[in-house]
Amino acid sequence: MSKIGDFFCEDNGKFSSTRLVVMLWNVSVMAVWIYVSFRSGQMAPIDVGVLAGLGIIQATKVSQKFLENKAG
Repeated sequence: MSKIGDFFCEDNGKFSSTRLVVMLWNVSVMAVWIYVSFRSGQMAPIDVGVLAGLGIIQATKVSQKFLENKAG
């Protein structure tokens, strides 16, 4: 498998949809922020709700990995 494909797999070789969701959210938020910043000519503020959503998604991934390691 490619290096990118390996990134989306867990240690046991299974595909991680949580990892994909985290990556898509991060890339999407950054792309929109960069676009809006370039269009306005200054650094655009990022809404608190968006930052909270990113934090929740990151925490979900961390807790999922912790619970998998604890259970297995």
